[in-house]
Amino acid sequence: MHPEGSEGTWRDLPRLLGDSMRLVWTSGRNIFLLTSSLQLLTALGVAVQLFVAKAVFDAVLGNAGTADLAEIGPPLVALVAVTVAVDLARAIQGEQSRVLGELVGRRAIDRVLDVSTRIDLLAFESPEFYDRLQRARAQGQYRALQTVNGLLGIVGSLVTAVAIVFALATIQPLLLPFVLIGYLPLWVVASLNTRDLYHYTRGMTPNDRQRSYLQNVLMGRNSAKEVRAFNLAGFLRRRYDTLYDERIAELRKLAKRRTGRALLGSVTSSAVTVGTIAMLAWLYTTDRMSLAADGAAVFGLYQLANQLRGLHMSAPSL
Repeated sequence: MHPEGSEGTWRDLPRLLGDSMRLVWTSGRNIFLLTSSLQLLTALGVAVQLFVAKAVFDAVLGNAGTADLAEIGPPLVALVAVTVAVDLARAIQGEQSRVLGELVGRRAIDRVLDVSTRIDLLAFESPEFYDRLQRARAQGQYRALQTVNGLLGIVGSLVTAVAIVFALATIQPLLLPFVLIGYLPLWVVASLNTRDLYHYTRGMTPNDRQRSYLQNVLMGRNSAKEVRAFNLAGFLRRRYDTLYDERIAELRKLAKRRTGRALLGSVTSSAVTVGTIAMLAWLYTTDRMSLAADGAAVFGLYQLANQLRGLHMSAPSL
């Protein structure tokens, strides 16, 4: 957690990753090792898919019109086997990550309980402390799961992306600059949008706390008698509606800003994608790449785009 009144920056990411790693490690080291190993195997499997796919294309295109199952069969069976193995590893990893998230969530809430039961009673009179406690209570388990998914997502996407980049560099190095340039706008947009969401969520804590109080008063059994005796329902409801209107108004502004950035990033990235397709067409028409290598490169770029998308969603989520 950042000190009160401060804000997180990318300079804090190494420390945050270290804290997250310690939290995950102490919560379920065996499951973490299992899921990390499966991610490494998945990364290698995706890289192998590219080379096997190229072998399939070579066999099919080399036997156009005179298909020979003896030549096409082995690489095709290998492609199916690798694909099934990668899917199985992802399925096991997903289920084990769910268990790990629950373990981390419990440990995170345990920390909150330890602090709230040992701290001086006067701290509960401080709005700043209570805001932090409310954030920890409301989002402790959710953010812990987000931490696990973000950390594992970074590891898995980064390793897989590196493996795919290595495979693409082997097939055609000229494609790599287009990949990096196309990903940069998405990364910038994700960073700005995540920081904007962080400020919004943090700034809404007093509003959320007051609305929670008013909900408890308006719907609680013990307070129902006082609300009716002093005719407070109308006043409290108007205050509740005002707070909710403020939250929705700020959310609309946030959505407008984030949508604009996302549109700009998407248009820029799409323009680079068009350039990549044009580059592939030029490489093929000038005999710098075979049709089989072109097909394998397209498959690899598609896989790489998914991994980079996962990376730029996982890292800012931390």
